[in-house]
Order: sequence, then C-alpha cells, then structure tokens
Amino acid sequence: MSFTACDEDTLNTIKELNLKMTFYYDGTEITDLKNVINLNGTGTLAYTLDSVAFDALDITAKILEKTSSTKEDVTINFDSKSNKGTIIISSTLKEEVTLEVTVKNNGKVIRTYQLKITNFIAEEEDKRPRISLDALAGEGEIYNVHIPFHSESIPYFYELSVIAEGIYANEQNLNVNISIDSDTLEKFNQEKFGFRNDLRYKQLPDSYYSCPIVCHIPEGINTQKLPIEFKNMTNLDMSKRWILPVTIKKDPSYILNMENKKHRAFLNIISYNNYSGTYSSTEMKIYVRETTNDPATVDTRTAFAIDAQTIFFYAGTTWMEDENRDKYKVIVEFGEGVKDEDGIITGPIVVQGNTDNEAQITPFGECTYKRSITQHTTQPHINVETTILYLSYYYTDVTSNPAYPIRYRVTGSMTMQRSINTLIPDKDQAIIW
Repeated sequence: MSFTACDEDTLNTIKELNLKMTFYYDGTEITDLKNVINLNGTGTLAYTLDSVAFDALDITAKILEKTSSTKEDVTINFDSKSNKGTIIISSTLKEEVTLEVTVKNNGKVIRTYQLKITNFIAEEEDKRPRISLDALAGEGEIYNVHIPFHSESIPYFYELSVIAEGIYANEQNLNVNISIDSDTLEKFNQEKFGFRNDLRYKQLPDSYYSCPIVCHIPEGINTQKLPIEFKNMTNLDMSKRWILPVTIKKDPSYILNMENKKHRAFLNIISYNNYSGTYSSTEMKIYVRETTNDPATVDTRTAFAIDAQTIFFYAGTTWMEDENRDKYKVIVEFGEGVKDEDGIITGPIVVQGNTDNEAQITPFGECTYKRSITQHTTQPHINVETTILYLSYYYTDVTSNPAYPIRYRVTGSMTMQRSINTLIPDKDQAIIW
C-alpha cells in the first residue's frame, strides 16, 4: 500500500488551528507526511489527534473515487476521550483510490484532507468449503443416537451428515478425513463435570462400533452420509453415559467449520427396547417401612434398556446423578404376554436388585405389565404405544446414613407412552423421541 497523507498547505492549516494529526502503521510513526509512504500488509492505519482549541472532535472517512467497480469498505474508529483511532480498509484495492478524511468539531467541519491509497491487495478469498457434521437434535454438543437391541447378525447403521458449506458450490471431489477424538472428550468432561468422575461421559469401546475414516463428497454435491455401524449393545452398562466423539481432521483441501463447534459431534449412545424410556411415576407411592401415611412420590423415572426384554430404573427417590445410584438399580425382566380380543397385552415381570443387591431390593405381591397400541386422537398417522408397570418392592437406603439404614416400601404403577409415525416404514426411524 502507498498513500500521500496530505499536502503541505493542508498540513500548515491544521497546525494553525492547533490541531496535529499523527499517523502510525504497524506501531511505527509516519514522520514525513510530504512523501509517499509505502506500506505492506494489512490496510489499517492508526492515528492520534492533539488539539488545544477543540474539545469535541469527530473523524469520518470515505472513498471518493475508484477506477473500477471493486467495492471498498472503510471503517474508522475514533475515541473522543483519548483522541485516538484507526482507519481500516477491509476489502481489495487493485488500483489507486482517494480516501477523504474529515475532521469536525461539534458537527462543524474544521478541515478535510485526502489520502492516496494504492496497491493494497487483500488476501484472496478462500474458496475452500467449510466442513461440518450435522447430527440429530440433542443438548449442546451432545447428539442422541437411539439404537435398538438386535441380534449380532443384524447391524444397525446411523447416518451422520457431512456437509460442505460455503458461498461457492463444491467444485472438487472431497475426501473428508474422520477420526475419533478421545482427547477432546476428556477436555469436555473436565470442563463440564470437574471431579465428578461418575457423571463423565465414557468413550464407547471399539468393539461396539465401526466408523469409516474417510467420507467422500463428489464434486457438485454438498452433503454426504457417513455410515457408522453400531453392534450388539448387550452387556454395555447403560447406567454409564457412552459417547462416540466423531470429529473432522484438518486437511488443506477444506476448512473446519469451527462455528458452534460444528466440526465435531459427540454421539450419545442410547440403547432402547419396547419398555425403556421415561415413565410417569406419580402413582408410585414410597412409604417408610410399613407406614401408610404421607407417601413420597417422584414425577418421572427413566428406564434404561439392558437387553431386548429387560430394563432398570433407580429405586424410590434415588436421584439420577446420585453418586451411589448404582446400588439402587431395580431390574425388571418382562415375561411373555397374552393378547386379549382388544389387542391389549398383559404379562408377568420379574423384579430384582443388581448382583450385589446392597440395597436389598425385593419384590412383594404380584408384579405385571400391560401394553396397548391406540391411534392418536387428532393425528391418525400416529400410533401411541402405552406401557404400564404394576410394581411392588422394598429397598433399603444404605448410603444416606450408613449407621442407620432405612427400609422403604414402594407400590403402585408407572406409565410410559411412545409415539410412532406409521408413514415411515422403518419403525426404528418412525419413533418420535
């Protein structure tokens, strides 16, 4: 860049008005305003004003002329308290233009002078596409992936969208490099959970998935699916929160879309069966021992799938983020049901604690379930699956005060509803989560 700051007459006039303007480039003062100054690099000039006679100065700048249709943007910043500022030329100049700078006091023009700016060539606009990952809705960077229980011979594929964005069409055959980013997941856990190791997301073991390391996006195409194969989730402890941290690796042929961290996706693995999900549990009454007054209740209980016929939830009022929650797993196994003439299925369930059963979870009375399918009242293409559990069990709180464990009796029912879009032939995709 080169410019002529102002002519000698203008400079003398400014001096007569007790106004001195000093220009700087890259931190260095431009001492000789009569000569053409050659500048390289950014198009930003700094300036200061020293004024004795004026106390309400304002500076403006604009491009007066140009020799082509190239559009120039000029931003001028001025701090009236310090009488300092910058003039920024933010777009490409391939020819000489005139920058007019006007000094005002209380809205009245004191002096106008000109800068001749030439040969400022901005960095050529980067036409490479920005690459993003787009998963289904979740919470922040966490995207829920619901995986049905199935036999090992039937793989389940989740399609993660890889998107090439930008103001230009994708003009090349792209090979987007994919990796599993353990380090980023560890950092995310540290920032979110600190020392609560029990709440941290765990990385899904390699044996439960297969993910391609390259996603090919053909020329002219902006979105491609990355097929991730998930395998049988039996024996995966769903009381832990499992994440597959997929990320895009850097490559000279594209740019990572870092906005809102779209270059990565933490896939939260949620296995499900016909009975897992969030139950309304206000009808489950929690009594101290054999009392019958003032039962406690909780609004909901989340049931996690163990296998195709088994779920677990946490006993009584146990909080899902309780450090000792694993001790209070109520395991429910569904037996074969009988369908009546209305299509309602009823059957037995087996209730038990985990292997150690420190909480002494034991059922009493008859425990059963009921399942039905009805059409939505206002949306005929939606079927509503309703599951009701009729449960009675005891458990002992052994952690609130280990010296004085408390025995609880829980009895009542829990209800879950799941909506299915019958217009979608694949039921796994038709569930409305």
